[in-house]
Amino acid sequence: MVTMKRCGIVAGLRMVLVGLLILCVFSHCGYSSTSCRQSFHLLFLTESRPLTLWVGEDLSGECSLSRLVQVVLEEPHPRTVYTLLEEMGRWQWLARQKTRLKHFALDSLIWREGLWWNRSGTIQLASPPADSGDMTAFWQHIAGTGSGAESWNRLHGLDGVEEPLFLSGNGQLLYAYPAGLYINYRIAKAYWFPDPGLLVLFTTQEQLAPGLDTMNGFLVYRVKAERVSSDADLKPKGKVGHGNQ
Repeated sequence: MVTMKRCGIVAGLRMVLVGLLILCVFSHCGYSSTSCRQSFHLLFLTESRPLTLWVGEDLSGECSLSRLVQVVLEEPHPRTVYTLLEEMGRWQWLARQKTRLKHFALDSLIWREGLWWNRSGTIQLASPPADSGDMTAFWQHIAGTGSGAESWNRLHGLDGVEEPLFLSGNGQLLYAYPAGLYINYRIAKAYWFPDPGLLVLFTTQEQLAPGLDTMNGFLVYRVKAERVSSDADLKPKGKVGHGNQ
């Protein structure tokens, strides 16, 4: 009982420290507000060599722009190519171009009973549990020399990503979008490309960066899914206790 109380006190102190660090950053560190809010659109994955993921990103607020994000899945390190659109939010032309390019079929994962599922049940996953220690480390980084999620990701690489919980299927993280913060996030949408075995997870981050910008992003995994004899719905193998997507 004493141990449990001590753990609760430690967790509470960590949350207070996070709050104080955030207050310091926004009150004393000289950041101006731009309020750039991200939204993503998964476009397609081309059958190119190397494979290339096409994602649309809209940024509102003072950013007020749209850009095509192409993730070239080279080995050993994927690279990101950005192209600005002439007009914000005008993606119709690219949707038409999709029909002229060889691309892979995709399936959307379903959110059900605390887990993300593919239709066959060979992939089951959930967002990672919250970790106040990692979030404290992030705000210490900001209070020092950091500027946001991108500086954090440059410093830590894929080691700075809290990975989702795979209850079925074996996932290998290949890529994390540089502008996303992958601490205490939730999975907002999930897509599965069965032929190349790639899983794309779009993430939502409740914490805002200095400048009140969002730090949403997406992760790309190579997943080895267990084969099953039927595509019928499967029952979940267990409950997820932390309750976020």
